[in-house]
Amino acid sequence: MRVMKKWWLYSWFCFACATTSTDHLSLTYSDEAQENLRRGEVAYASKDWVVAQRYYERVVTKFPYSEVAATAELRLADVDFARADSVSARVRYEDFVKSHPTNPKADWAKFRLALTYFEEMPSEFFILPPAYEKEQTAIRAARSSLLAFLKDYPNSEYVKEARELLSKTHKRLAKHELYVAEFYAKRKYWPAVIGRLENIARDYGDGGFEGDVFLGLYRANLALGDIAAAKESLERLLQGFPNSEAVKEARVLLERLKAKDVGGGPAVPE
Repeated sequence: MRVMKKWWLYSWFCFACATTSTDHLSLTYSDEAQENLRRGEVAYASKDWVVAQRYYERVVTKFPYSEVAATAELRLADVDFARADSVSARVRYEDFVKSHPTNPKADWAKFRLALTYFEEMPSEFFILPPAYEKEQTAIRAARSSLLAFLKDYPNSEYVKEARELLSKTHKRLAKHELYVAEFYAKRKYWPAVIGRLENIARDYGDGGFEGDVFLGLYRANLALGDIAAAKESLERLLQGFPNSEAVKEARVLLERLKAKDVGGGPAVPE
């Protein structure tokens, strides 16, 4: 009986020690993860990107199961973004959204992902050709990414800023389409002109070029002898953009068409 009692006490002591040891290790693990994150945040606030990255990576690699591991992953993307490494930042943001879709910061990652494309947009530096004349791949990608963000996170606090940026992308892309349309217009290739202008009307209607678009469509359709389409172009402007500066001119042109001031056959627009 005495032996059984000693065995029971010994077992209880071992269990208590193991439990205490486990709790201590768990607490140490969490505390150390938190401390590394804190130091990373201090370095980040000081814009010491190298040191910040070192601490965040330590959290991710040494404490992957800690509560702050996801935060460290996101902050690594923020560090890349701050260092203008748009490609690495984009990959990290994409991975974060895929790995942590329900994380409270998932919308931030998705929004910042879109911003990485803005780093790659053509420059507006005055001695270079206008940005709208250059390759538009990055800005098209920025637009697609912003649209995806607005669809996935309609209630995010970053929606307002995303819409403002989306409007800017539409303006740049509309300028590019107008540039190409003008190129075709000089060569009197009217179907191509119509195609480019319709692209703007369909996809970039908030770019602020409604006058150029619909008056351009009027002239291109008139040049092709399609009076009905020319009239419709003016009506679309009047109905869709009643406050546009081009409305006055559109009304005059529409009245001319109604009064049959335009003669039969293809007419070259003024």
